Amino acid sequence: MVAHPPHRLQILGLLLTAAGCTSAEGNFTSGLTDDPCNRALPACNGVVGCTLTNQSYTNGKFPGTQSFLVQTSGPSTVEVHFFLENPSSTGSETYITWYESGCTSSFETPVTGKVFVNEAEAADGEFVRSQQLSAPGDHLVTVQSDAVTDYLIKVVVIPTT
Repeated sequence: MVAHPPHRLQILGLLLTAAGCTSAEGNFTSGLTDDPCNRALPACNGVVGCTLTNQSYTNGKFPGTQSFLVQTSGPSTVEVHFFLENPSSTGSETYITWYESGCTSSFETPVTGKVFVNEAEAADGEFVRSQQLSAPGDHLVTVQSDAVTDYLIKVVVIPTT
């Protein structure tokens, strides 16, 4: 059997296909460092495993709770982005609790399970919520959900001018 070399158009087609093959998960984590969130950092009256920044992300599984710190240099909008991986149950409720530095006050964002999963599915797996935080420093963010899914999580900190 004699193998024939591929035609130039076939090669071009393969290259174009490979260049355009980016996954939604790859887009979500592009340029970010995976933080294993395995440290012990003081936060309010407990500890968390990491500080997420505009350059990092971490992963986890729901049902359960994920807590981390976010640092701000002053008044900022903090966005929490989830990438849900094959959710098998919406659960009933997801809560995101945002704390001002020093845990002087908190803001809770409840989201029904259907909204959590449906918004993610409508946006290529991504769910986003944000909160304005006013004080500079370390802010505890806690997410609790009874949905059944693996996820990636990242933050975007946008200073308010």
